[in-house]
Amino acid sequence: MVPGETQHFNGRASRFPPIPVHRGSSCLHCPDHRRWIPETATYSHCLGRYGKSLRSSLEKGLILQLMQAGVSHNMLKWIQNYLSQRTGRVSLQGRESRQAIFKDGIPQGGVLSPTLFLVFMNSIQNIIKPHVKAALYADDLALICSEDSCGTAQKRLQECITLLEQWTDDWAMTVNAAKTTYSIFSLSTKIPNLRLRINNSLLEKENYPKYLGVTFDPRLTWCKQIETVQKNAVRRTLLLKKLAGTSWGAEMKLLKKTYVGYVRPVMEYGIAAWGTASKTNFQKIERVQNHSLRIITGGIKSTPINSMESVTGLESLEDRRKKKIVCQYTKFQHLANHPMCKLITNNPRKRLKRTNFTASAQQIYKSLELPDLRPDTPLQSSIDWPPWNQQSQIEIVKDIDGVTSKKSMIKRELHCLTQNVLDKNIPQTTG
Repeated sequence: MVPGETQHFNGRASRFPPIPVHRGSSCLHCPDHRRWIPETATYSHCLGRYGKSLRSSLEKGLILQLMQAGVSHNMLKWIQNYLSQRTGRVSLQGRESRQAIFKDGIPQGGVLSPTLFLVFMNSIQNIIKPHVKAALYADDLALICSEDSCGTAQKRLQECITLLEQWTDDWAMTVNAAKTTYSIFSLSTKIPNLRLRINNSLLEKENYPKYLGVTFDPRLTWCKQIETVQKNAVRRTLLLKKLAGTSWGAEMKLLKKTYVGYVRPVMEYGIAAWGTASKTNFQKIERVQNHSLRIITGGIKSTPINSMESVTGLESLEDRRKKKIVCQYTKFQHLANHPMCKLITNNPRKRLKRTNFTASAQQIYKSLELPDLRPDTPLQSSIDWPPWNQQSQIEIVKDIDGVTSKKSMIKRELHCLTQNVLDKNIPQTTG
């Protein structure tokens, strides 16, 4: 669900392939990596993180970014007042310190803070050149360049990094060089090292970078990701063993809920991206679920897996993997402005015995005989104008009849009086 206030920004054209990943979800908006790796090509990317984030940026810089985004008039004044003259104090063991004024930054944990940060970072797309792609999620930025030669990729990435340094200087920000690395994805056995610098520091090479909770490997076989998932899932199944027992312990219903809410999400996180792994590697994850099924049902090793799945009502991970891939593939079809929408329209080129996300999704579509759900017209944003330009008059009611002092009245009485005012002044709508 996207709030109406942010649809104006989301509807704007951007050269970034968005990669939103939310914890607890099994959806990873990840470009089709295998399709970007020709037989002799090198796929390089530079992963960086901002050190000071928005905390050390100037308030005037954020206001300028808001003006460039189209925010003006009362909305701009309200945000400026919201950011200025903010005070805070420390409370420890019943004692409070004196109030101090925050010179920079936005309230941590505030509802408006993430939106302001995204608006502030939106201008970074202007420094990305066409031959370099970028994936930006909050303060994590990945620069991607696909070339036949490592030398060409190094030159183009370094040019983009230099522009990035200039952008951070202009907006009073810094890039954390210690957390910035580069990786090379290629099927070639002879991969040279690159010499990329940021802030006069030579970047280190990382063979297994981790981006948004998913671990990549040089050949994109997802072996490292599956190894990490298997290790974390096995550790969580220990809780099921503690709760289960032959003559005591939790019943099967509680064990099933524990598995579905605590163990299985770890094995399905980002599965739409790394679900293209080979069958041999994916079976390592399936063994964890099979072991959990035996714990839930109390079955022995010779108990058929299908029988335990029928008793518990749990789907196999293979079926859930296909469901996640098909669901993600269908989402890409309905998002005309998404970079993956253009990639899936072209027939993927098969190489060796390996596959990719697009080929896997199309194969599942054919095997299940699913109808083509591609929309005739792409989905459009429901809001075509910035919400701050709406000319609706807002009436602020400060006094409520019957309310004299909140401390001397009970909450139920305050609630009834406030509800009466709302029912009287706000018209009831049906829909």
